[in-house]
Amino acid sequence: MKLITTIFLLMFATASALASINPLDLTAQRDVTSGTLVIRSIVGLENTSLFEVYDDIGNVLYSDSVVAGDFINKRFPAITLVRNTYHLVITDVRGRTTQPLRMDTNGNLLDHTTAEVFLFPRVDLRAERMLVIDYTNKGGRRVNISIANTNGDIVFSDVVNGKEEVQRAYRLDQLAVGNYQLIVSARDVKSHATAFALR
Repeated sequence: MKLITTIFLLMFATASALASINPLDLTAQRDVTSGTLVIRSIVGLENTSLFEVYDDIGNVLYSDSVVAGDFINKRFPAITLVRNTYHLVITDVRGRTTQPLRMDTNGNLLDHTTAEVFLFPRVDLRAERMLVIDYTNKGGRRVNISIANTNGDIVFSDVVNGKEEVQRAYRLDQLAVGNYQLIVSARDVKSHATAFALR
């Protein structure tokens, strides 16, 4: 019965792990009348999000944020965008969406077919003191999973080798009431921490 319950929980966690912003919902265009780059979303964002424009060598040129429920509707001076390729990066609590921004094209400067969506490890604490983690490990390399208490002491650790989909459920019956952090470290995400509390 425990095995069936664990499999069900893992399937639910995988099915509900969606990207915060769909690349199809983003547009970027030049406004030649005002000399600006206009970035817009056609839907409101579910979570407060940070969005940044990077050049092709990794420098942040523009940075701004949008609160949950609002649309992206921002203008940036286009005079500084002298290269052909930039990257638009949108980050929130769920993950990060990266799209190349091509200044040498007409119409929408974003090509949604080349977008990369990276989901942060998803953590769900069940009432039965079961912690469920779901993580798409694109690198397919080792993933270190640990739980630390408020003093920074590791109270639990696990290692998952060579899997592209890391799905684990941990029973936390042995842990005392208190605040903890689940820490996931892999090639794509370094020491990503999610706080949770046991009552």
